[in-house]
Amino acid sequence: MPGSLLRRSLAGQELLLYRKLELGPYATSRKSLKRYLVPAVLPACRQEHTLEGWRQLALAFGGHIDSGSLMRADLWTYLSENCLAKTDRASMLHSLEVRVPMLANTVLDRVLTLPAQVHFDGAGGKVILRRLAQQHLPEQVWNRPKHGFSVPLKTYFNGQWQNVGDELFGRSQEIAPFLDRNALGALWNDAKIGNASRRLAYTFLVLLIWLDKHELDA
Repeated sequence: MPGSLLRRSLAGQELLLYRKLELGPYATSRKSLKRYLVPAVLPACRQEHTLEGWRQLALAFGGHIDSGSLMRADLWTYLSENCLAKTDRASMLHSLEVRVPMLANTVLDRVLTLPAQVHFDGAGGKVILRRLAQQHLPEQVWNRPKHGFSVPLKTYFNGQWQNVGDELFGRSQEIAPFLDRNALGALWNDAKIGNASRRLAYTFLVLLIWLDKHELDA
């Protein structure tokens, strides 16, 4: 089954297990670690434990994995370690004081007592937020297609980041000998023309930048 369709057909424990396999030792997946690591280091990667810490966190909320436990695990991982961390860094860099009103204590104290089902309906998620928006905001705000804050990676890969990327991916064997140079090079070149995951290429680009500045005993 196509991956995009498969992901949309799974939920809860099944979706988590799919993500684990997607990152695991099966080279058919474009995200498989096996594809980008040299064979000698694979046994040390313990790929069978991929996402295990995240799974245990989700299980801590009620002892089983469902929409509620997955959402709460996201509060402690994706929200706190990703979204809020980036907001803090970006705002401090520009001397901005940022408030996150939806995370106020009074809001959280109320929302966290509700079952996960109240957040969903036939139209999707964020039911409470959408209904509040309909009451207080004009329609052009809440009735429009979803629009994220994606970085224009393709433009950067073929523009201001290209020389840096070409140089680092070209030296990947020197910088990170545990990574497969040929696989990384193919990923970088394909991502520049839109034939591979640009987000995955960006992940490796950031990793190579960090490793180039922090020598490790590979």
